[in-house]
Amino acid sequence: MENNNYEEISTQDSEFTYVSANDPAVLQHANESFSKMGISIFEILMVASALQMLLALIVQKAFPDLMQNQIMMWVVTFLPIYAVAMPVGIKMLQRVESYPVQKRSFSAGNLIRAFLVCIFLMYVGNMIGIMITSLINGGTSLNPLDALAASDSMFAKVLVTVIIAPLLEELIFRKLLIDRMNVYGERLAVVTSALMFALFHGNLSQFFYAYFLGLVFGYVYLRSGRLIYSAILHMAVNFMGMVLAPALLVNVDMETLEAISTERDPQAQMALLSPEVVRYLIFSTFIMISFIAGFIIFMKIRKKLTFEPAVLELPREVRRRTVWRNSGMLALLIGCVALVIFNTVAGVLVQ
Repeated sequence: MENNNYEEISTQDSEFTYVSANDPAVLQHANESFSKMGISIFEILMVASALQMLLALIVQKAFPDLMQNQIMMWVVTFLPIYAVAMPVGIKMLQRVESYPVQKRSFSAGNLIRAFLVCIFLMYVGNMIGIMITSLINGGTSLNPLDALAASDSMFAKVLVTVIIAPLLEELIFRKLLIDRMNVYGERLAVVTSALMFALFHGNLSQFFYAYFLGLVFGYVYLRSGRLIYSAILHMAVNFMGMVLAPALLVNVDMETLEAISTERDPQAQMALLSPEVVRYLIFSTFIMISFIAGFIIFMKIRKKLTFEPAVLELPREVRRRTVWRNSGMLALLIGCVALVIFNTVAGVLVQ
């Protein structure tokens, strides 16, 4: 770690110290730290994108028939990001000074309530994303996870979306980022890491629910100090949306569901119920109840959320420019916006 004037301002003090806008050493160090964090996430995006294109080009030239193979498509899409880009990004983030979140007790009841809030916010965010993409381009955007969710390989879906992605993303966007941001403000750390998490997805259809979920995951990590809880939530949400829902829906005829909803004769309704339809209706009922429960819990707790003062709490008047006006965070913003535009245009072209 660097040893400069910043260390002399007492980063290790346990008592709250409000940082004045006239403390240039602290603000400069904070600005540099956020720049390093921004460039680390930017590196993940750029390295992953470059390797994906390179691998796709090599396979297309050498083994053109393999490009139609699902396994090869997963390798080209996910191997560069999870096997190469993210490990490099983790190494870069570890060079930034860390102030680990205090470990606290976190009950099973709190975890269940957080999960229900996640269900509510996920669907709200998903509806916002659908509405905005529909206004822009008819609701289409390129999302590599769509192909994975629709694939026939349950093993690949579980491996990527339920195990690898949640563990690595929680390590990066909760543990590594929040541990390096919370010294400048707990609310700042949760909101900024959630926004970076949403931007990282690179498409409008996922941006809003990723941001909302990132807020929940971040707050749970902040209040527990244990990555396992936010990872469990992330895994559960991905399993529900990417694995369980597509698996239940694949054998369900939409015309049958419509007929059941419009049929008024109970006997006729029962005749239309197949085991696949029953399982899907049970799942849909569970989601509806969870959504309502999550909404009620959210409305009850939203004003009770607490953010403790940080040792080097950034004043409101300098917070935005300290966090975002630096080369690393600006590069991340520009790179993510470019990726969103590319995926939006590509989604229209592949229709």
